[in-house]
Amino acid sequence: MKKFLFAIAAVMVSTMSFAQGFGGGFGGGFGGGQQMDPAERAKMQADRLKEQLELTQVQYDSIYNYYVANAKAQAKRMEEMQNGGGMPQDMDMQAMMEQMQKQRAEQEAKLKSFLTDDQKKKYDEAQAKRREQMQQMQQNGGGFGGGMGFGGPQGAPQGGRAF
Repeated sequence: MKKFLFAIAAVMVSTMSFAQGFGGGFGGGFGGGQQMDPAERAKMQADRLKEQLELTQVQYDSIYNYYVANAKAQAKRMEEMQNGGGMPQDMDMQAMMEQMQKQRAEQEAKLKSFLTDDQKKKYDEAQAKRREQMQQMQQNGGGFGGGMGFGGPQGAPQGGRAF
């Protein structure tokens, strides 16, 4: 059961990593291994996007509020799982992965709704670069990366930012 919950938590973290702007892995959004308050995490994510995509104040405020709501919902789901709620018995891992992918796509579409066409292009380019970096890490035997030094052969690059 613990392995199953860990796998689900890993999927949820990967869903949250999309919201980190263009960040990477565990080190990018958990304040050095500790879970951040939803408002703090939302501010960090919105600040990163503001800098990278040159957001207007209206865009920043909209994205920040969206991230706060998203982070609170995510924290609530994680708490429910940790307090014995777990996953529904009739939901297998494949269904859970599909549900998380659908949720991630919806979140990304909502985020992009706040952006201009030029900002969307910049965002997509950075996401593609981030995916490429993640694939390289996996091929090199890397682990969680993102600045905490997990996984990978000694001396191998460990995560980092796409921008």
